[in-house]
Amino acid sequence: MTRRMVMIRLGTTKMTRIMDRKLGPKAFRDQNSDTALRPCRTWWMSATNHRHAQWLPLDLDGDGPIDHVVVHAKDGLDAEAQEAIARIDTTWGKDLPTIVVSLVGSGEKALFARQLRNRSGSSCAELGHGAIWTSRTPFIAPRFRKKSGKNNIVGQVIAECAARGLATPQVEVLPRSAMMDASFLAYVRHRRPGHPQPPDTSPWALRLTFPGSINGPLSLGYGSHFGLGLFAAVDE
Repeated sequence: MTRRMVMIRLGTTKMTRIMDRKLGPKAFRDQNSDTALRPCRTWWMSATNHRHAQWLPLDLDGDGPIDHVVVHAKDGLDAEAQEAIARIDTTWGKDLPTIVVSLVGSGEKALFARQLRNRSGSSCAELGHGAIWTSRTPFIAPRFRKKSGKNNIVGQVIAECAARGLATPQVEVLPRSAMMDASFLAYVRHRRPGHPQPPDTSPWALRLTFPGSINGPLSLGYGSHFGLGLFAAVDE
């Protein structure tokens, strides 16, 4: 059965990012179907329709490190893809011990949004619903940044939203203090050597206001399929 979301739990550790080793092509080398997890084009390369899988980090217990990852695919994850994810049992990061990975569940996006709660009992803002969204992880510009025109930060954010079929938002660049408070400079904002790199690794904290409510998850920019550029809905 096709599901749009799968959630996995990470063993307790001081993990600062999702590494793209075990959660990468080797885990799916036996996949031959045209699935959202297929290597090369839909898995590794940035497809123009953004229909390949997104691996989105969550901190449900509120202590800072990542403790869960939601895998989301707009067109769904077929049985073969779900089985591939279920086979992942460990991952790792630099200077970290082996991290145990376990499958929590799979289902439709609406089901996750209704049932997923953090330690305080609040709903998961990354899967929320609303017109106002703020950066949960740093936005990294996917193209060379200009001071003005369509390739400045505001223009690139608007283009990213348009590529996902979203209405044009009002884009507010939050002050540097907001970025520093969120420790955005500590995030890994590039990939390992040999992989496509961003033209600019400067992190940005943003607040987006859409003409009407939209449903999460919302992730934009470079690395948005690996946890960067993730936004959270703001209670109005």
